[in-house]
Amino acid sequence: MYDATRDKVHLTDIDKFYTDICACLSKAIKDVIPCRRPNRRVSYFNVPGWNTYVAEKHQAAREAIVLMDMGKPRSGHYTDNMRRTRATFKLALRFC
Repeated sequence: MYDATRDKVHLTDIDKFYTDICACLSKAIKDVIPCRRPNRRVSYFNVPGWNTYVAEKHQAAREAIVLMDMGKPRSGHYTDNMRRTRATFKLALRFC
């Protein structure tokens, strides 16, 4: 004998199962595959060779910029240091 309510329960279960699978796949993709998000300064791309070539230069450039925040001079030792460390950082990043 055919029971329509039983079919509705199965359809509901199948829909929930499908939704759960899609949500699981979406979360896995979001966690594993790097992607660019618009209007954000943070990039989630992995840069091969970052730790080997770029990390120290990035830290030096950040420290030089922190020193520059004191009055933001346009010339002098701090400005030259900031420009030099930023240039070496960008060159190392392009190398990667």
